Amino acid sequence: MRMYVLLIGLLFFTCSESAKNYSISDTEMVDVLVELHLAEAKIEKEKWHLRDSLRLKFLNRIAEMHNLDKEELSEDIRLLQNDPDRAQGLYQKVTERLLDLETKK
Repeated sequence: MRMYVLLIGLLFFTCSESAKNYSISDTEMVDVLVELHLAEAKIEKEKWHLRDSLRLKFLNRIAEMHNLDKEELSEDIRLLQNDPDRAQGLYQKVTERLLDLETKK
């Protein structure tokens, strides 16, 4: 849960960019972000020296599952970090989805 708060805080308080050319829709981005957060929760349970390679593997797999180019996905995430208005809307949906998943356990 700490990771979610950290990521949400990071996204809300970054500067805004003037030109934002997203290649991933809001709906798809919410799905991707939910999966990234679930992956991060699994990665945090692993030994520290394995985490970077696991993050890369999860990112590649998530991009593949959504038929996304990894570079486009990385760029959209970078743009999102600099777009607090969009990030707030998306992360509200991400948080709701993660809470729903948590209560279904």
